[in-house]
Amino acid sequence: VVFRGVPYAASPTGEKRWRPPQPVPSWSGVRDAVAFGAIAPHDISAERLAKRGLTMSEDCLTLNIWTPAADDQRRPVLVFLHGG
Repeated sequence: VVFRGVPYAASPTGEKRWRPPQPVPSWSGVRDAVAFGAIAPHDISAERLAKRGLTMSEDCLTLNIWTPAADDQRRPVLVFLHGG
C-alpha cells in the first residue's frame, strides 16, 4: 500500500516563505493520496519533469509512505532524506 503526496506542513508560499513550517490545514473526509507531490525547485528542465510525470513547486512539503498493509499494526519506520 502506498500513500503519496501526504503533506507534513502547510504550503511554504506567499507570506509563509522563509518562515518556520506551519501545521497542515485539516481536511474533511478521506484525503486522495494516489499522486506524488511536487518536487522542490531545482535545476532541471520542465520537459524532463513532464516526461516523468512530475511537477516542481515550492509547495513540496509532502511524504510518500509505503506500508505492507493498511492496518493498525505497529511497524518499523525508515526515513530517507535525499541530498539536496
